[in-house]
Amino acid sequence: MNFAFLDAVKANKLELCQRLISQGVNLHAKDADGEVPLSIAISLGYEEIVEELLTAGADPDVGGWTSPLELAVRRENITIVEMLVSASADVNIRVDGFTPLMAAVCCDNLSLVKFLVESGADPNFRKKGRSAISLAIHNNNKEIYEYLLEFTFLTGE
Repeated sequence: MNFAFLDAVKANKLELCQRLISQGVNLHAKDADGEVPLSIAISLGYEEIVEELLTAGADPDVGGWTSPLELAVRRENITIVEMLVSASADVNIRVDGFTPLMAAVCCDNLSLVKFLVESGADPNFRKKGRSAISLAIHNNNKEIYEYLLEFTFLTGE
């Protein structure tokens, strides 16, 4: 049943997904690449399936190679980012020392940066010398740099 569910997610078959969910399918089953249904739906931009999975109880912090929130940020899909945050996704989740806020900075997406900071993302987090503001400097993104400067404790950057 899990393979059928994964295939239904990949094919954007909402009604089949709903039926399989009602039959108790594993919401966190992994495909051959180690991706869970939520990450697959986010990757493909299937907003209705993302919403269905979250409503059914999929953990918004369980993904494959990265967190669902970072994946949605990298896809620059604000609708899915908002869904995940509404479903209590950890806005400060770290995968390999990288946060969703850092991903938004790397995408040069000021709207996502603002949304994440307003949702509680920590602009002061640093890992191996990297921080959101240092990434904005590296990307020559003055708007994001100036925005983050309001919230950042500068420590020699």
